[in-house]
Amino acid sequence: FKASELQHLYQASTYYLMLHRMSIFDKATLEAMSYGLIPILSNVGGNKEMNAEDNVIFADDNMIARMPNRETEIMLSQKNQHVFNKYFSMLQLVRAYNEQIVSAWESK
Repeated sequence: FKASELQHLYQASTYYLMLHRMSIFDKATLEAMSYGLIPILSNVGGNKEMNAEDNVIFADDNMIARMPNRETEIMLSQKNQHVFNKYFSMLQLVRAYNEQIVSAWESK
């Protein structure tokens, strides 16, 4: 996909489905969250960390019964953008690295 095609897909979608058997920490899921998509993820490894504020739907046998209505979809979409910005944005990444560097420097 070209970047413009991927952006169009994100804008036309409500959900992002990624069913890893194992996941360390998936940047594609974060990108989808930044566009307000609602992640449906397998309940493994790094996927659990994406659920910072009960913003992820984990795939299991009861998932269909728990699928949100349109009003809740809108709320979850906004929540995923919020979670991305609060915990996973480039600014947060820079802050985390800065804290680690300062901490390491001060401990010398």
